[in-house]
Amino acid sequence: MFNLDFTQVISLFTGRSLGFFFIKSFSIVFSLLFTVYTIVTFKQIQEITKAVLNERNRFIMLYSWIQIIIGIVLLLYAIFLI
Repeated sequence: MFNLDFTQVISLFTGRSLGFFFIKSFSIVFSLLFTVYTIVTFKQIQEITKAVLNERNRFIMLYSWIQIIIGIVLLLYAIFLI
């Protein structure tokens, strides 16, 4: 029923097809949205830690920094390697 050629599947991931364009563009958009989300969350956490003093504030700030780093790495991966 379906005539699926293996070379068509490979060309989807090597950048010679329209499908690759959609995969790359969606990965860039979603990683950019994730990075913006993590930065906004980081700003909110900064405001909360000013208002609420707790011994876990350093852990929460560290977790936020890790999320920002992951977002930036995903964005760079989506732009340059995919």
